[in-house]
Amino acid sequence: MNNKVDPAELFKKYPHIAKRITSLWGSSECRELLMSLINDSRDGGREGFSPEIARIIFALLDKHDAIYPQFDKSAHIEIPFGFTQKKKPQALPVKDKKEGWGIVNYVIFIFFILICVFVYKAYLFFYTVQ
Repeated sequence: MNNKVDPAELFKKYPHIAKRITSLWGSSECRELLMSLINDSRDGGREGFSPEIARIIFALLDKHDAIYPQFDKSAHIEIPFGFTQKKKPQALPVKDKKEGWGIVNYVIFIFFILICVFVYKAYLFFYTVQ
């Protein structure tokens, strides 16, 4: 919302409302008052404010919530136990990685096989020749 709305028009047209807002500013009652001005609690029997006055009331509510967030009960949602545990971070996908084995993997694999064959031949030579 636009925080630069001038509430002077609200003070001129509705001084009793402005006086209550001023006296309650910074309390949960002020937020309740602002919310009651926005919402129709008279089953459609309320005429409503002009768009400019409504804009001022919304801006005041927005400003009040920014300064005093502890009174905004809609921002606090209780989460049942068990859902508050942190999820394990997932690894980011590597986009440049090619599918399958690369040439380096083949060379390492062949080198490993050669070492295994050499160890096996050395075993046969030293332990079978007696």
